[in-house]
Amino acid sequence: MVMQKRRTCGECTACCTALPVGEISKPQGVPCRQCTKVGCSIYQMRPRSCRDFECQWLKGCGEDSQRPDLFGIINDYSLVDGLGYTVIFWEIAKGALDNLFGESTSIAAIEKSIPVLHVYHSRKERLFIPHTLGLSESELKTYANENRKVFIVSAAATN
Repeated sequence: MVMQKRRTCGECTACCTALPVGEISKPQGVPCRQCTKVGCSIYQMRPRSCRDFECQWLKGCGEDSQRPDLFGIINDYSLVDGLGYTVIFWEIAKGALDNLFGESTSIAAIEKSIPVLHVYHSRKERLFIPHTLGLSESELKTYANENRKVFIVSAAATN
């Protein structure tokens, strides 16, 4: 992954649709009521989760052309109980996670024993857990739900 200097959001408001915001009861995948053509209408008073969120592109990861609204994917990391740091891809445009970037970045993380969560435009999720983490069947069940399928994978198996 190419690291650039820190960026500004500019015209990108992808997180304003893709991410849930509990403080204002905004569900995942639904455009925020506060998001306008020129940005957030409550920017100075926006919720804490909005203030704290910075996607990896904003932090300088990837090429300029991979800005989330242009590329269709928000790349993030999060600490998940029992799994540690997990790469999260939020799909903005339907089918965007099926591209080479999503696939190659997922494989690279799994090769480093980092779990990967794909959050699809449809709100379905797939959690890829590297086999090297050695989780038991009961531990794996804690990560599955009606919207999330869990897969144990090796990097070779993701191809």
